Amino acid sequence: MDKFFIFHENASLGPFNIEELKSRGLRPEDLIWFQGSNKWWKAIEAEALVSCWNEDQLAAVAATSPVQKSLVRRIGRRIINKMKPMVSFSLKKA
Repeated sequence: MDKFFIFHENASLGPFNIEELKSRGLRPEDLIWFQGSNKWWKAIEAEALVSCWNEDQLAAVAATSPVQKSLVRRIGRRIINKMKPMVSFSLKKA
C-alpha cells in the first residue's frame, strides 16, 4: 500500500495510507510527498488520492482557478467530463 507524507505547519508528518489521510481531513491544497517523488505535490494532483474528497469538494477546487479546474477535470472525471491529462505521474514503485 502507498504511504504518503503531508507538510503541515512547517513539518513533515507521516507516513499515512489513504484511509488515514481521509480520516485526518486531507484538503486538496495540502502538500504531499510519496516514495519516488522528486518534490512536494498538491494533494489534488495525485490521482490516487481523489477518493479523499466528495464531489462538492472537487467542484469547489475546480472553481478556484483555471489551473485547478484543469486538474480536477483530469482526476475528477465523475463530476466533470473527460479532458486530456495535463500532468502525469505514477505512484508505482520502481
